[in-house]
Amino acid sequence: DGVDLTAALFSESTGRVIVTVPREEDVKFRGLCEGRGYPVLRIGVTDTEPTLEVQDVFSYSAAQLREMSASTLPAHFGATIAEPA
Repeated sequence: DGVDLTAALFSESTGRVIVTVPREEDVKFRGLCEGRGYPVLRIGVTDTEPTLEVQDVFSYSAAQLREMSASTLPAHFGATIAEPA
């Protein structure tokens, strides 16, 4: 497929987008795309678990993702806004 993991997860352009499709519609969606000549790469599935898992690469809970997102800039630049007391 020629798409590395970083591009598959984070690169959206006019030629590449990430879509979510119900599991039961996956085959139909792939067929529609392939019938029109659009390349398709399945990078994961969604379910009821609050977890982001990329098979054989990583798995993070929603709480872990929130913590990582909220702490990235303060860890690099230091606290800029005081937390409410």
